Amino acid sequence: MNYNFIYKSFNIGEVKGIDIKVHWSFFILILFFIYLFFDQNVKPFYTFQFTVLFILLFLSVLLHEFGHAIVAKKLGIIPKDIIISALGGLSRLNTMKEHPRKEIIIAFAGPFLNLVIAIIAFLYVIIFTDQYFQISSLDTFLFTDYFGIPFKIAAINLILFLFNLVPAFPMDGGRILRGLFSLKFGYKKATVLASTIGRFIALGFFIIGAINRFYILIFLSGLIYIMAAREGFIHKKRAQ
Repeated sequence: MNYNFIYKSFNIGEVKGIDIKVHWSFFILILFFIYLFFDQNVKPFYTFQFTVLFILLFLSVLLHEFGHAIVAKKLGIIPKDIIISALGGLSRLNTMKEHPRKEIIIAFAGPFLNLVIAIIAFLYVIIFTDQYFQISSLDTFLFTDYFGIPFKIAAINLILFLFNLVPAFPMDGGRILRGLFSLKFGYKKATVLASTIGRFIALGFFIIGAINRFYILIFLSGLIYIMAAREGFIHKKRAQ
């Protein structure tokens, strides 16, 4: 099967020699938010709130990926580019097969930056506002102005931290898992193992999404499955 389409992306700029690209799946995420927007018959008054939330999401994902890239440079690994996708993002680096410990550190750097941002923003909310850490529904969070920007920054970054640590390769949690496996089994076998685990987790996401009719989770599960399958197929073939 030709998996090359899975990394199709569009260049939107360059920062410090690193190309910034937007993956096609990110546009699907935009369409999902637009669907929510019109399905809930949101008043024009809240259009600004929705736009701000989406910009915060994009910037948080971008900072997450720069976390990977900056740490990679510090460790002597040259970043190829940064791809913003529906899964959060992807910092593509030159080969990591000889540096499993560095891969673990680099993979954790992005989620760790999100955690730091979330903690700082939550502290601001606690100290300077009277907002509660309770969201009655997704609609309340997306389409009302009750929750200010600091709270939304905190919530978005906490979600990115937790979601990216799910051990579903090729997400950050899966790359950390591959790095740990590489210490014992070698890079190629570790990639195949992490890919297999990633596909099982993707199937779990699909079942949960189907049962709860959460269509964006169904889409993400398919994306994770295909990307994991691609990486596993390539390295399994090389190992033969």
